[in-house]
Amino acid sequence: MKLMKLAVLLACIMTGSVSAVWADGLIVYGDSWAMTIAEPPGWIGDTQSGAVNGMNIVFYPKGSRWTDSLVTIYGMVLSIKPDNIKHQRSEDRRLNEEHFGKNIRWRDIEIAKPYIAGQLYAGAEMLAASYEKMVWIGNPKNGVVVLFVLNARNGKPQDSVINLFDTLVRSVSLMQKK
Repeated sequence: MKLMKLAVLLACIMTGSVSAVWADGLIVYGDSWAMTIAEPPGWIGDTQSGAVNGMNIVFYPKGSRWTDSLVTIYGMVLSIKPDNIKHQRSEDRRLNEEHFGKNIRWRDIEIAKPYIAGQLYAGAEMLAASYEKMVWIGNPKNGVVVLFVLNARNGKPQDSVINLFDTLVRSVSLMQKK
């Protein structure tokens, strides 16, 4: 029975761009990529609400909505090469400075040891009109890069929310569909 469920799940993955429940997490996928990700307890993983803005998955606390939650997380696959993620981080900083002005507070985060072997990581924190913690994840073997962002609209969130984001990011595994 478990093999049948796995076969059905894999068949579903190869046919579209929606999420499927997988153990304690989700599989999110598109035309030539897929990723597994843990869904944080007490949060909703949603592949529809952010789609209009190019977001492949959004998370928000249960009892709230994506549009009005004070704290949200989103992930989006980028069309850059994995070895360019630090360059992308620099470009995103430049774009945020253009948008918010040079007064933003930005801190690059170096992730020395990969959470998952073979994947590349770059991180940053920004405080402007809102707080954002960003992590770019790249897999050179399959060319997939995804950006995850924790956004708190009313300033820096509680440490427990930041820890939840860090745990979520550590759970992401990027794959390429064949």
